[in-house]
Amino acid sequence: MLNFQKILDFLIPRRCAGCGGDNEVFCRACRAASFQKSAGCILCGFRNNTGEFCPDCKRKFAPPLKSVLWAGRYDGELKKAIWELKYGKRRELARPLAEMLAEKFLNMRVLQNAVPAGNFLIIPIPLHFKRQYERGFNQAELLAREFSKITCITMRNDILEKTKETPAQVKIENKELRLKNLEGAFKVSLGTPVTKWPSIILIDDVATTGATLMHAAEALKNAGAKEIIGLVIAHG
Repeated sequence: MLNFQKILDFLIPRRCAGCGGDNEVFCRACRAASFQKSAGCILCGFRNNTGEFCPDCKRKFAPPLKSVLWAGRYDGELKKAIWELKYGKRRELARPLAEMLAEKFLNMRVLQNAVPAGNFLIIPIPLHFKRQYERGFNQAELLAREFSKITCITMRNDILEKTKETPAQVKIENKELRLKNLEGAFKVSLGTPVTKWPSIILIDDVATTGATLMHAAEALKNAGAKEIIGLVIAHG
């Protein structure tokens, strides 16, 4: 029996989103070149092994997240792959990118002592319904679904909602304005028992200042969430 993917590759050859290599989605070489083992404070860049906010940033911003982890920097091959997923609508890129997320997350769990998968809940950062209708999908949800399959951690996309349509964060250069741009943009569905899980993993594709993650986490905290971790493909 002929392999369907081989037939498809013959008719429509795949190219690596990073280097353009034949018959690849996002090749191992590009992933390895993009992956970062280190972690740090997403707001100021202070290096650590946890992804937690540094003491100064905790005092200044009082972030509702415990930490933010990213698989790599938003440049080079990784930036190309994220762009192809998001705007080129290459949904198949969600799998290799989610594998990078899983590698980073599992590495950090080993450093901080492993916690059973049942203690976590995955929630993707939602898009406003107009933006999702225009794009046809939510890239964060695609990533979260694949991450859930890899890690066997439950994923829910019906808990967090974006109720306010806001300008794209990438169009706002000032850090303070980015933080204000998303005030009140997220809400938690009524009756959702977020207290059921000790830790929530918020997944998105890219974080710069971490504003999107922080405002989403604030809505979850107000609903009773205990511990929230941000997990993104790229930071920059």
